Amino acid sequence: MEPTPVDAARHQLLDFTRCAACGAPLTATRCARCGLDLGGDDGARIADASRAAVRALDARREVVDAVRARQAAGAGVPGA
Repeated sequence: MEPTPVDAARHQLLDFTRCAACGAPLTATRCARCGLDLGGDDGARIADASRAAVRALDARREVVDAVRARQAAGAGVPGA
């Protein structure tokens, strides 16, 4: 199966080797391209928010998969 845009978003959100703001490769805690400092408490908050976003994307995928399975089983769309 080909990766989806959601798969790409998950990967980007969890790639802590790149700047969370501009995507540039990180060689230190401060991004050389945009200047964002990803160290300390601020960096931890950004990483936590990224992980929370991935959890939300995973929960959405579970709902989509459940709807797809229900529809494939012939249950159809409620109220239709």
